[in-house]
Amino acid sequence: MRKMLMTLFLVALALAGWWVFDRHVANHSPSDEIQEMISAARLGDQERFIAGFTEESGRIISAMLSLSEAYSHVRKSPIERLAEAQLIDETITGNTAVVLMQARDRTREIPMVWTSAGWKVDAFEMEKGWK
Repeated sequence: MRKMLMTLFLVALALAGWWVFDRHVANHSPSDEIQEMISAARLGDQERFIAGFTEESGRIISAMLSLSEAYSHVRKSPIERLAEAQLIDETITGNTAVVLMQARDRTREIPMVWTSAGWKVDAFEMEKGWK
Protein backbone atom coordinates (compact mmCIF):
# COMPACT_ATOMS: atom_id res chain seq x y z
CA MET A 1 0.00 0.00 0.00
CA ARG A 2 2.81 2.37 0.91
CA LYS A 3 4.65 1.71 -2.37
CA MET A 4 1.47 2.38 -4.30
CA LEU A 5 0.90 5.71 -2.53
CA MET A 6 4.52 6.72 -3.11
CA THR A 7 4.24 5.81 -6.79
CA LEU A 8 0.99 7.77 -7.08
CA PHE A 9 2.63 10.76 -5.37
CA LEU A 10 5.62 10.65 -7.74
CA VAL A 11 3.36 10.43 -10.78
CA ALA A 12 1.32 13.42 -9.54
CA LEU A 13 4.54 15.36 -8.92
CA ALA A 14 5.83 14.55 -12.42
CA LEU A 15 2.53 15.67 -13.97
CA ALA A 16 2.63 18.92 -12.00
CA GLY A 17 6.21 19.54 -13.15
CA TRP A 18 5.25 18.86 -16.77
CA TRP A 19 2.27 21.23 -16.48
CA VAL A 20 4.44 24.04 -15.09
CA PHE A 21 7.06 23.50 -17.81
CA ASP A 22 4.42 23.42 -20.54
CA ARG A 23 2.61 26.54 -19.34
CA HIS A 24 5.56 28.69 -18.34
CA VAL A 25 8.53 27.61 -20.48
CA ALA A 26 7.54 25.66 -23.57
CA ASN A 27 4.62 27.89 -24.55
CA HIS A 28 6.29 31.16 -23.54
CA SER A 29 6.65 33.15 -26.77
CA PRO A 30 9.18 35.92 -27.47
CA SER A 31 6.32 38.42 -27.14
CA ASP A 32 5.48 36.98 -23.71
CA GLU A 33 9.07 37.51 -22.56
CA ILE A 34 9.09 41.09 -23.89
CA GLN A 35 5.76 41.75 -22.13
CA GLU A 36 7.28 40.49 -18.87
CA MET A 37 10.26 42.80 -19.41
CA ILE A 38 7.90 45.74 -20.06
CA SER A 39 5.98 44.92 -16.87
CA ALA A 40 9.25 44.72 -14.92
CA ALA A 41 10.35 48.04 -16.42
CA ARG A 42 7.08 49.72 -15.45
CA LEU A 43 7.43 48.39 -11.90
CA GLY A 44 11.10 49.42 -11.74
CA ASP A 45 12.20 45.80 -11.25
CA GLN A 46 15.71 45.95 -12.70
CA GLU A 47 16.53 42.35 -11.77
CA ARG A 48 13.55 40.93 -13.71
CA PHE A 49 14.27 43.31 -16.60
CA ILE A 50 17.85 41.99 -16.86
CA ALA A 51 16.58 38.39 -16.59
CA GLY A 52 14.96 38.92 -20.00
CA PHE A 53 18.40 39.03 -21.64
CA THR A 54 20.73 36.16 -22.46
CA GLU A 55 23.24 35.44 -19.70
CA GLU A 56 26.08 37.19 -21.55
CA SER A 57 23.91 40.16 -22.53
CA GLY A 58 22.47 40.45 -19.03
CA ARG A 59 25.92 40.96 -17.52
CA ILE A 60 26.70 43.74 -20.00
CA ILE A 61 23.29 45.42 -19.60
CA SER A 62 23.61 45.27 -15.81
CA ALA A 63 27.04 46.89 -15.95
CA MET A 64 25.81 49.58 -18.35
CA LEU A 65 22.84 50.38 -16.12
CA SER A 66 25.08 50.63 -13.07
CA LEU A 67 27.48 52.97 -14.86
CA SER A 68 24.72 55.17 -16.23
CA GLU A 69 23.18 55.44 -12.76
CA ALA A 70 26.52 56.17 -11.09
CA TYR A 71 27.47 58.91 -13.52
CA SER A 72 23.99 60.17 -14.43
CA HIS A 73 25.12 59.68 -18.02
CA VAL A 74 21.77 59.07 -19.66
CA ARG A 75 18.61 61.16 -19.41
CA LYS A 76 16.42 58.04 -19.58
CA SER A 77 17.52 54.54 -18.74
CA PRO A 78 16.76 51.61 -21.08
CA ILE A 79 14.30 50.39 -18.45
CA GLU A 80 12.30 53.65 -18.63
CA ARG A 81 12.42 53.57 -22.44
CA LEU A 82 11.10 50.01 -22.59
CA ALA A 83 8.32 50.91 -20.16
CA GLU A 84 7.02 53.38 -22.77
CA ALA A 85 7.29 50.96 -25.71
CA GLN A 86 4.53 48.92 -27.30
CA LEU A 87 4.88 45.51 -28.86
CA ILE A 88 3.87 45.49 -32.53
CA ASP A 89 4.72 42.06 -33.96
CA GLU A 90 6.96 39.00 -33.66
CA THR A 91 8.59 36.67 -36.17
CA ILE A 92 10.03 33.31 -35.14
CA THR A 93 12.55 31.46 -37.32
CA GLY A 94 13.86 28.31 -35.67
CA ASN A 95 15.82 29.26 -32.54
CA THR A 96 15.77 32.99 -33.28
CA ALA A 97 13.03 35.56 -33.23
CA VAL A 98 12.56 39.25 -33.92
CA VAL A 99 10.08 41.30 -31.91
CA LEU A 100 9.02 44.62 -33.39
CA MET A 101 8.65 47.38 -30.79
CA GLN A 102 7.46 50.96 -31.13
CA ALA A 103 8.16 53.87 -28.80
CA ARG A 104 6.96 57.30 -29.83
CA ASP A 105 7.77 57.63 -33.54
CA ARG A 106 10.53 55.01 -33.61
CA THR A 107 10.20 51.33 -34.48
CA ARG A 108 12.96 48.91 -33.49
CA GLU A 109 13.62 45.22 -34.02
CA ILE A 110 14.53 43.32 -30.86
CA PRO A 111 16.46 40.11 -31.68
CA MET A 112 15.82 37.14 -29.42
CA VAL A 113 17.27 33.65 -29.13
CA TRP A 114 15.94 30.43 -27.64
CA THR A 115 17.98 29.37 -24.60
CA SER A 116 17.57 26.65 -22.00
CA ALA A 117 15.69 29.30 -19.95
CA GLY A 118 13.33 30.20 -22.81
CA TRP A 119 13.31 33.20 -25.16
CA LYS A 120 15.84 35.90 -24.25
CA VAL A 121 16.91 39.21 -25.79
CA ASP A 122 20.37 39.05 -27.39
CA ALA A 123 21.89 42.52 -26.89
CA PHE A 124 24.89 41.65 -29.06
CA GLU A 125 22.66 40.96 -32.07
CA MET A 126 20.65 44.09 -31.28
CA GLU A 127 23.76 46.22 -31.56
CA LYS A 128 24.58 44.78 -35.00
CA GLY A 129 21.12 45.54 -36.33
CA TRP A 130 20.98 49.10 -35.00
CA LYS A 131 24.22 50.40 -36.52
